[in-house]
Amino acid sequence: MKREEAIRILLSGCKHTGYATRRRLKKRFGSFEAALENLGEATYLSENALRELNKIRSVSTERVEEMLDKSKAQVAFCEDENFPKLLGSIIDPPDLLLYRGVLFLGEEKAVSIVGARRETRYGRGHAFQIAKGLAENGITVVSGLAYGIDAAAHQGALKGGGRTVAFLGSGLNKMYPKDNQPLAKEIMETGGVIFSEYGLSAAPKPYHFPFRNRLVSGYSQATLLIEAREKSGTLITVGHALSQGREVFCLPGPIDSATSGVPHRLIREGAHLCTSYQDILDDMNWTVSINEKKEKTILCTFNENQEKIVQVLSKDEQDFNALLEITGLETGELNSELSILEIFGIIQKLPGQIFRLMGSI
Repeated sequence: MKREEAIRILLSGCKHTGYATRRRLKKRFGSFEAALENLGEATYLSENALRELNKIRSVSTERVEEMLDKSKAQVAFCEDENFPKLLGSIIDPPDLLLYRGVLFLGEEKAVSIVGARRETRYGRGHAFQIAKGLAENGITVVSGLAYGIDAAAHQGALKGGGRTVAFLGSGLNKMYPKDNQPLAKEIMETGGVIFSEYGLSAAPKPYHFPFRNRLVSGYSQATLLIEAREKSGTLITVGHALSQGREVFCLPGPIDSATSGVPHRLIREGAHLCTSYQDILDDMNWTVSINEKKEKTILCTFNENQEKIVQVLSKDEQDFNALLEITGLETGELNSELSILEIFGIIQKLPGQIFRLMGSI
């Protein structure tokens, strides 16, 4: 890891050196490393910010690498090849994303599903079913791991055997809410990913979530709103989606429900009416089976590590430890590659962490 990259990771955990200040430092000095060497010239920095930045100067690159390893976290910088492409094109992209799970390399069709935390049974049921239908058709479901509609969307995608992505308003080591940590674990174990632009141990501050919402909408081509009250924070996500040029869908609700007024108003103002996952597929022209396309693509485009795994399993099924020894991959690398191969139906995981090849390649 380069020193500049280590500094960027440390800056993501700063409380008093926020997004705008970091961009200003980068523009003024050309790099964060140069900024730390010339803090005296940055007269606009507060005393708290100066203390944070001076502390960063004393943290070694090796220490940052140890922090990532201990947290089982990886990092994607905005200029990296594996950085989510749509997210990199928004007006205020994150400098980096810390993550656990599997990054999707290539074109990814995704829908963000957001809504009330105090949802109704009606909203929860439809969020689950729509997410399930999207996942069954190869569409990634994106949300924020919150209570209510967020959780129902993630759960529906998992039930549909698809991929789901969550953006946190806290650090990876402080996943919020705690009650949804088992859900986060399931997301990571089934080929999904948990993202955060905040430092590994960043607390879930109230002001993090509205800013985080631009990432929820920015990752996807479309956003679906399911239930929202006036002045709901969910409307911030819808606003981001509109400013980012994304399509907005709304689920209509009972006319006497307090959570139906906002979706109905947005539909009157031009949002797409959504009553099932098929409405989204039709309006987005995603009517062709995406699962079929993905499967064909993955079969022809194994990376080097995946080829090693497939070659080994083409001879006989193997357990995880045997695959580690035969392929020579690191534990984290092998986990990631196995998750990708499993989600696309190339391999099957059996009890006892045994893996076998599915069908012919």
